[in-house]
Amino acid sequence: MRRALLPIALAVVLAAPAQAADKTPPIKDGVTCTMSLQESYRLAKVKRRGLPIDITCTGPARFFAMPQFSAMTPQDANLAELYPNGTPNIARVSPTSMDAAGTVTVRPRFTRTALRIMGKYKKTKLLIGMATLREDGSFWSEPGDWDYARVVR
Repeated sequence: MRRALLPIALAVVLAAPAQAADKTPPIKDGVTCTMSLQESYRLAKVKRRGLPIDITCTGPARFFAMPQFSAMTPQDANLAELYPNGTPNIARVSPTSMDAAGTVTVRPRFTRTALRIMGKYKKTKLLIGMATLREDGSFWSEPGDWDYARVVR
C-alpha cells in the first residue's frame, strides 16, 4: 500500500510549489519592496529603540516586518517552554505605508519576555520576515522577503 502511494505523494509535493507560485497575488501597480538589515545589533540599543529595518519600495505600498527567534535555537526552546500551548509573537509590529517610492525605517519593539530571553545568551539569531499588502487585500510574504540578523549582548 505504501509503495502505491509514494509516487502519488511525490507528484503532489513536486507540483505544489509550481501551483503556489502561480497563485501569488501581485502588489498594486507592480511595486516591489526589499528589506535590508545589519548583520548584528547590540541588545542595549535594540531594547531602547527597537530593531531598525530599512524597507525600500519602488512605489506606494503597505508592509510590515516581523522578527522571530530562529528555529531550533535555545531561545526558541525557552519561548516554547514558557508558552506550551503556542508561542506568541516576540515583537510588536504595526503595518506601515508609503505614499511614494523611497525608503522607510521600521522599528519592531520586542516584548519583555523576548528581551529577557535574549539577555540570557551572548548571541541570538533572529529570522525577520517582511510582508506586503497585495491586491487581494491580504499581507503576503515571498521566500526572498526573509533574512537573518543577530542580536549580541
